[in-house]
Amino acid sequence: MVNGETTSRNNDRRPMGFRLWNVDSKNGLRHQFVELEGMTKAK
Repeated sequence: MVNGETTSRNNDRRPMGFRLWNVDSKNGLRHQFVELEGMTKAK
């Protein structure tokens, strides 16, 4: 499952990207942040 973390104009200086979620019986629920390449942080 993928959800948008910060994918448009941001005002809190977080990097642009998505959160990638993984679910399995061994490790349960896990997530990682995937930053969009070529995107700059808000100033």
